[in-house]
Amino acid sequence: MLTWMLNAIVHCIFVFFLPTAAFAATGMVDLGVYGTTVMHSLVIAVNFRLFLEENYISWISHLVIFVSVALFYFVVGVASNMPLSLTLFDVNLFYGVGKMTFEEVLFYMATLLTIVVANSIDVASLYIARNFFPTPTHIIQERERGYGRNFYNTGDDSGMENEERSVILANAGSPR
Repeated sequence: MLTWMLNAIVHCIFVFFLPTAAFAATGMVDLGVYGTTVMHSLVIAVNFRLFLEENYISWISHLVIFVSVALFYFVVGVASNMPLSLTLFDVNLFYGVGKMTFEEVLFYMATLLTIVVANSIDVASLYIARNFFPTPTHIIQERERGYGRNFYNTGDDSGMENEERSVILANAGSPR
């Protein structure tokens, strides 16, 4: 639990401060574009982390991740093009921000930088955990894929192919 909380804090630091540094370096001061960039980085980073944590990837998980990202684009598109008559208090400070955001190269570069930096720690930790401290789920997955059979030998021959088993049985009955 504590590792998840620390990981979330590290992600929040990266998601907030990397776009802030990118916008400060270029001198761009539009808060709508900046806020949309931070939120977009958050949505993509969280969905990528969700994808990394899944043990079995199915079409349902792909659909959920795709719908989540598509819903963000839809909300930004609708909110930034909403007419003034449909807004609350007759003020739409977000009008046109979606168009301005998606036209900026800085939006895409800051998002890419944030996603790569925030999730590189996750990828490295998952790689180390899977290779040096495997769970039973990781062992089963590697055996199912066929490249863990000799790696995690438990002493039983349940992982052997039929040909290997027949060769061992044939050699066991022959005189030496």
